Amino acid sequence: MRNWFYLSPLLLVGCIATTPVKPQLMINALVIENNSLTELHNVKIKVEQTGAYGSCSLVLLGRACSTTFPTKIYQGNPVFLTWEIQGQPRQVGPLYVQNSERIQVGRDAAVVINFQSINDVTVKFRY
Repeated sequence: MRNWFYLSPLLLVGCIATTPVKPQLMINALVIENNSLTELHNVKIKVEQTGAYGSCSLVLLGRACSTTFPTKIYQGNPVFLTWEIQGQPRQVGPLYVQNSERIQVGRDAAVVINFQSINDVTVKFRY
């Protein structure tokens, strides 16, 4: 009877250890890069499913605006963007972040929104 008591924890550990854990992408920052030919005003980013949002009042040519937030697990939800160029409202969405092929465990990523032009906006991760 005593031998069974000592073996049972080993059996449980063996069963638990065989389940692989998929690494999760963690994010903690938002970066808005302006590589377009004009200033961007009132840039707003929203993830409707979670209610998360961020904004920058002005992003100058060749500049970036960034913010950090508490680390979150990336859930794959679409991003919606609104902004103004010379007083004219613009919007795009839904945009999906291009998922990193290699998740760097133990490092948080930033969500990077890059404006190449008013018609070319990309969203990606950066470590």
